Amino acid sequence: MNVQQELPIFEDLNDALRSLVSHLGGTKMVAAKLWPEKSITEAQPLLSDCLNPTRREKLSPHQVLLLLRWGREAGYHTALAYICQSLGYEAPRALSPKDEAALLLDRAADLARESRGVALALERLASSQVLKVIGAKSS
Repeated sequence: MNVQQELPIFEDLNDALRSLVSHLGGTKMVAAKLWPEKSITEAQPLLSDCLNPTRREKLSPHQVLLLLRWGREAGYHTALAYICQSLGYEAPRALSPKDEAALLLDRAADLARESRGVALALERLASSQVLKVIGAKSS
């Protein structure tokens, strides 16, 4: 997402999520994805109620994250930008799949190096009396 992008005016988080749902195809389409076990005649009004601040029904944190993830996949980032703005954070920047893969590969390499270091330290301790004493006490 472009940091300079103009953010629409939202009244609250529900308003931002309603905008996201609209962008994702509307309550009928999104409700069917959120609750595939429910009929559309059950799911659609439930989603509408969840996005209405005057109603008791609410989305779970997991469901909000799903909506934000689907927004990211659709290239619609304004709901997340609203959350960041309302909390005083800079606007987020979506990573390209290539950049995300590079970060994950770097992290995997770091973890592999750390794991090798731990294994070497354990081998060193195993050859010393320290680990033998600890093993004898736990027996």
